[in-house]
Amino acid sequence: MFFSYFVGKCIASNADHLNECLLKNRHLELEGLIEVLCGTLHDSTSVLLDITEKFETSLKAFYEKYPIQNLDLHNSAKWTITEKEDAAWKAISDKIDEGPTGTAALDELKTSLSAERRTHNQRISIIEFIASEKSVSLASYRLSMAIENVKSASANAKLAAADAVIRSSVLSYEVASVFAPLLAERKYVSWNGFSYINLIESQGGETTEELRQNMLPMVISALPTSIARNAINIFGSRKLGQVFIALVRGNDRNSMYNLVLISLLMKSKPTKWLEISKEMIGSMKRDSIYLRHSLSMALIQLKEELNNALEVEQLKEFVAQIRLRRDLNIKSPNKKQIERAIISLSDNNAFGTGGLGKPEGKQN
Repeated sequence: MFFSYFVGKCIASNADHLNECLLKNRHLELEGLIEVLCGTLHDSTSVLLDITEKFETSLKAFYEKYPIQNLDLHNSAKWTITEKEDAAWKAISDKIDEGPTGTAALDELKTSLSAERRTHNQRISIIEFIASEKSVSLASYRLSMAIENVKSASANAKLAAADAVIRSSVLSYEVASVFAPLLAERKYVSWNGFSYINLIESQGGETTEELRQNMLPMVISALPTSIARNAINIFGSRKLGQVFIALVRGNDRNSMYNLVLISLLMKSKPTKWLEISKEMIGSMKRDSIYLRHSLSMALIQLKEELNNALEVEQLKEFVAQIRLRRDLNIKSPNKKQIERAIISLSDNNAFGTGGLGKPEGKQN
């Protein structure tokens, strides 16, 4: 730690050292050096741009080999609230078998996932997939460390870096979608930098095929909020709040990207985060499953984060906005409608449980 610190201080004190370091990729050779450089330099723009470029290059190469970009198993899913709500996920899980197509490499991967676990071809395909992804996850990790520790950099460099880190979370979702059948059978799946842990408990006594059939819809339904939750834990710094707001403007990303972004806004809580987040909610369809996922992330913020009194009220207002959008199809509710919705939700213990307004008993 001290070695990295003093090497970083030395490089940061001399522009020639810094330029040579970036040119020869020496800043990637020592653990912690990127964080020191970004926290020490008066202007870390060159470092941010360098790491962002490396991420973009590796991400492009990955998507060219495995065209799973914009793979979204939840894209056509509807938010339905019925006694048989779990059945709504069956249509989503069925899309696993279709998946993205387009290249022989991806077809081989899909075939290997469906084949017996111990066949030679399956092992080779998975290993090649992991190796291809390794550079992306490593670049993403470096980038998140850089932007978290940056002292000063240009606005464009910060925006490009933050956008790249969010897209790495989207990539995590896309790959998890491909690996969903494995997650339905195993507790743990790891692939060079990204690890997925299945904490969903099975009923017990099921055969392997029954376990897969029962677990697969539950795994798929949990993916968006799990990925978004991981993103805010790693990257949800309050000092980056204004960067997240800037990313909303002119944003035409996919639904998973927007879920991560709205979760980061709730976590960082910059000025006007509530106003902007409510506008994002208003633009969603009332039966969009991503509206439901946004609600889940808001309830997580209420129950698990340390919030002051104002922030608690803002989060409650956000939840009320979702309820009004879902139940009454109101995009921009007025103050009285929000107040009535908050009272109704509070009476049903919605803010004290993980439910949708149905009380589950008092909690300490």
